Amino acid sequence: MQIVSSSLLDVWIRVTRRDCDVTNTITGIDPSGGNIRMLRTSPGRTMSSHMIRIYNGDPEELRAMLIRKGVKIVRILGNNTLWVRSRSCSACSLLSREDCVVIEGIPVSSTEISYRLLVPGLGALRDIIRSLADAGLQPVVVRRAEHTEPGELTPRQLEVLLFAYKKGYFDTPRKTSLAEMARIMGIRTTSLRDIVRRALKKIVRKYLTDMGILQE
Repeated sequence: MQIVSSSLLDVWIRVTRRDCDVTNTITGIDPSGGNIRMLRTSPGRTMSSHMIRIYNGDPEELRAMLIRKGVKIVRILGNNTLWVRSRSCSACSLLSREDCVVIEGIPVSSTEISYRLLVPGLGALRDIIRSLADAGLQPVVVRRAEHTEPGELTPRQLEVLLFAYKKGYFDTPRKTSLAEMARIMGIRTTSLRDIVRRALKKIVRKYLTDMGILQE
């Protein structure tokens, strides 16, 4: 598999969608948004994860309401924080199929959400914006910069993660294996495993640091 050199972009895109089961449930319970807040979203093709914090209320009561609305998995993590998995909204599902790595999604309002993406070049970014617009999601690029921060994904790591994502390696159940991907890419399985492991470690470390959970 040939790796094409390109400028890696760090992009924030805001979109409008109204089909997020978790957001709609929270808005129905807390219209003012003062008591319950969705902190982050991790998009997937069919299922997405959400981190929710309750500032005034009973986490068990919210958990029960979410389950009644059809949300699949709700865990209470402590500190009035819930980890929720539910059906992906149109924006999360679409982005999971595009040429990008979704770092995080942060809700702006009951209908808007901003995603931080790593995108392999302007051409890929244009394609993503076009796809979002065609789906009626009203994309707005809030910020765009070349991704040059030290300690984050290298172009090789991004390429491998993106390839693995598209092939369904991170799906449940997995749609491919490391051995199969290594065969297609023309590298050893052990080498591919090392690239994936190092890349995921960087992403997890950055996420935990941004959340204030990990101090560097």
